[in-house]
Amino acid sequence: FYTGKSTSVIHSSLNPNATYYYKVYATNLDGVDTVFNTPSSTHTLCNVPSSFVYYSVDITSITVNWNPNSNSDSTYYELEASTINNTSYGTIYNGKSSTYTHVGLSPNVTYYYRVRARNLDEVHTSYTSELDTHTLCNIPAAFVYYSVDITSITVDWTENFNSASTYYELEASTINNTSYGVIYNGRVSSYTHSGLTPNVTYYYRVRARNLDEEYTEYTSQIDTHTLCNVPAAFSYYSVEITSITVDWTANSNSASTYYELEASTINNTSFGVIYNGKVSSYTHAGLTPNVTYYYRVRARNLDQLYSDYTSEIDTHTLCNIPTAFDYSVV
Repeated sequence: FYTGKSTSVIHSSLNPNATYYYKVYATNLDGVDTVFNTPSSTHTLCNVPSSFVYYSVDITSITVNWNPNSNSDSTYYELEASTINNTSYGTIYNGKSSTYTHVGLSPNVTYYYRVRARNLDEVHTSYTSELDTHTLCNIPAAFVYYSVDITSITVDWTENFNSASTYYELEASTINNTSYGVIYNGRVSSYTHSGLTPNVTYYYRVRARNLDEEYTEYTSQIDTHTLCNVPAAFSYYSVEITSITVDWTANSNSASTYYELEASTINNTSFGVIYNGKVSSYTHAGLTPNVTYYYRVRARNLDQLYSDYTSEIDTHTLCNIPTAFDYSVV
């Protein structure tokens, strides 16, 4: 490919990482040629790989690929990864393929990658520019309500191996599977939802968000009911000879609340249920005249959980007018 007097020549337009063999002879002034010298060979260098991207990202794996950039099929690629920006790299792949799936990763962690090519003489190119992305999150696990009160519910969940960088978005609704609104967005895996209405059903779901603002699916919905307030303003409304009417206020309990009214003729004991329903008033009939009756009432929520009893109240039925009134001696 060359004839001339120079003892050096540049062979250009070669293929990357290809083997080239060379031999040379000399010609004197009479045009007499020598024999060729012993052939020698070498290999061109590689191009730096191009189009280095992550192809797919999952919870515990990331697939990266690159373009050989005209390098020959004899080219090896050395892929390195790190969880720290621009440092602490380690080789995770060494081979001829231009794609690799990095598995066994932690959810919601940043992974950095770089790759370089190696020719047949074991000479490496420079590294590509660093590439980074974040694994996806696991769906939160063990989602339960931890404690339930009259105006608050505490729910919690486990991280399910998500990293400490994970944010959780908790939503609540009072309607099954619809009308959800976000009530909490943060890194803690527990939240107390306060300011609630007594004896109302609340539905919850939670999902996780990774460092790329990618969300998981929601957990399965859970639901529970706030407890009831103790009924208030418990008093006897009217008293007759054989009946007593007592009433109370709902004390902010919902319309789904049941009330259990009990009565006794003995102070603080031997109570029996005389009414179970949603109305906050009841007439106790069929009573004996001029007898002391004791009452107490409590509320029951949708989970069949009872409030405490009200304080006991008591009153006495009226007397009948005496009958057979007559004089017995004159």
